[in-house]
Amino acid sequence: MLVELEQNKAAAARGEADSLGYLGSRVVLDGFGATTIQYWRSTEDVYAYANSGVHEHRPAWVDFYRVARADPAAVTIWHETYDIAPAGAESMYAGPRPLGLAAVAGAVPAGRRGETARERLGHTVAAAAPEA
Repeated sequence: MLVELEQNKAAAARGEADSLGYLGSRVVLDGFGATTIQYWRSTEDVYAYANSGVHEHRPAWVDFYRVARADPAAVTIWHETYDIAPAGAESMYAGPRPLGLAAVAGAVPAGRRGETARERLGHTVAAAAPEA
């Protein structure tokens, strides 16, 4: 599936295909196994890809559940989806290369949008109540 998504992303960037909405991913290995973190343009794009009969996910999903019935403890699927409003997230990076959202969506120096997280995310500070 990741190969299909990366190929579509590249073809869409060249103007050769419509984008599926996949922005990029990262695979993390730890003591529990492999975790894949994916970034998508929208929740609707994730659902459209996952349920499409012409892409890799739906057939793999059906096969997984068929096989998993025989040995439910063989593989763990941990799926979390977060739908975040535009300008509703902030990530700070220090180092030679960005990770996560900045790696797929680009980075902006913090001072360009404000010096504090509150300013960058557009939150306002409530006025202090007058002393009684």
